[in-house]
Amino acid sequence: RRRHYPRGSLVFAEGDDAHEVLLVIRGTVKVLVTARDGRQVVIEMSDAGELLGELAALDGARRTASAVAVTPVEVVTVPVAESTSAIAASSSAEANRLITT
Repeated sequence: RRRHYPRGSLVFAEGDDAHEVLLVIRGTVKVLVTARDGRQVVIEMSDAGELLGELAALDGARRTASAVAVTPVEVVTVPVAESTSAIAASSSAEANRLITT
């Protein structure tokens, strides 16, 4: 399922349940955490072709960071069950590539 987020909008929030992984199709998303003193610290910038929220999807935990659209953003959402299969398949393919080269 495709979703669109205008610049400055919240894609997901720290502490949310992780029901899906997001693949960035267009735009830039900043991933940030809240420090103990309340400051928001940017830990990653994600562009087209990158996954968001895969860590929480893999371990079944809540989101450990928030994501905000830096530019207008389009993502494709993949339910957790489907994404774990895809990540495992991708990891296997990468492992096989490394072994055979």
